[in-house]
Amino acid sequence: MRGATVITRTINLALVLLVVMGPLSSVRADEKSSAENAKARMEAAKKFYKGYLARQTTGVAAATPFDPELLYRWSVRWMEAQSDLNDKKEDRVRAAEEHLVRMKDLEGTVTELVKNGLIRGYEPAAAEFYRLEAEKWLAERKAK
Repeated sequence: MRGATVITRTINLALVLLVVMGPLSSVRADEKSSAENAKARMEAAKKFYKGYLARQTTGVAAATPFDPELLYRWSVRWMEAQSDLNDKKEDRVRAAEEHLVRMKDLEGTVTELVKNGLIRGYEPAAAEFYRLEAEKWLAERKAK
């Protein structure tokens, strides 16, 4: 009878470990999968952003109107994916800082395009909004 009790306890302990460790290993796999997904999203957003900007600013896309909001949206996606890579405050702040730099650059690009008569005169207001929003997001992330 005593041997049966030891075996029963061993089996119960093994079952408890399986119940506890099973979800833990799947959480680790989910975290790895999530990080891989965030990295892939970040790279895709970066590639689109840089490609669209290069195409528009080199004159290749002269027949296609320049769309500052498209660059803004892809920069936000880039920032969000970069932020999803890590929960550390400094990494989230860095992602917001880099987004702000992109929005300042976009604002300058839009201003130049207006001066050259290549886009409408109201477009700088949108670019200014994007920069101001990026400044707000950066301040919020620094405060957290």
